[in-house]
Amino acid sequence: METKLDLLTVTQELEAVVGNPDKGTRFHMRRGSYVECGRWFQDLHRLTNDLFIPPGGIGMFVPVSRAAINKRLREGRLTAFGFQIVEKQKSCFGTERPGKSRPFIYIPVSECRLWAAELALRTGVEEHIIGDLDGSSSTRNPLRRETRPASCDRGLSELTEETGFLD
Repeated sequence: METKLDLLTVTQELEAVVGNPDKGTRFHMRRGSYVECGRWFQDLHRLTNDLFIPPGGIGMFVPVSRAAINKRLREGRLTAFGFQIVEKQKSCFGTERPGKSRPFIYIPVSECRLWAAELALRTGVEEHIIGDLDGSSSTRNPLRRETRPASCDRGLSELTEETGFLD
């Protein structure tokens, strides 16, 4: 079942800030100095009016592996913005600060929420749909039996009897 999601719209003004995407993806990469990176991040927030998290934080919204995140990025089904620092900078003490070997990468939180909703539709489990950050929508408890898939129907007592874990 393929669900069409409304991904973040990259306007021309935003593309001028974040750069062109890699071919066949929605991964926008820009390179520059530490100072440019700070401006880039502020412009990214100002132009999108969205929150951003690094790829490792997607697990807070969607119960998926890093491999699934990378696959979705390569297939162009997830938007990402990256900034690679390539220029050296002198500190106030006179030492040189080298460029970073790994870029800063950010994913829109809105797309993480959409992905969680897509998974909920596909699996019928709504425990990972996150509401607004102000707490207006509550999340369902993942430990409640009625929210778990049928494969989780074995009770704790059955598992402890088999394994002797709590003896």
